[in-house]
Amino acid sequence: MSEQHQRELGERVEALVVARFGGQYRAAFAHYDANGDGMISKDELKTFLGEAGVGRSWTRWAWAEGIVDKLDANGDGVISWSEFAAAFGGSEKADANGSDAAPG
Repeated sequence: MSEQHQRELGERVEALVVARFGGQYRAAFAHYDANGDGMISKDELKTFLGEAGVGRSWTRWAWAEGIVDKLDANGDGVISWSEFAAAFGGSEKADANGSDAAPG
């Protein structure tokens, strides 16, 4: 993912989180974790990207693949809260105890 794409992604995600979730990244994570498993899958990420205005409907799968490849630190194929927070969360970081549990 190019630096320009990373910047665009960050800006659009921030705009969505501020507009829909009052800047609460944990609330956004929980909302897009549609099945409640504490992780954001590629399909859930595509929904998130669509609502953030990232890519086109026919290119979001490629965006999702690239984002998971970049953010998935433990290689499980999904994005945990700590991975999401490290990339997008700004001052909202993963719990001090390192928990990947989604907000409940």
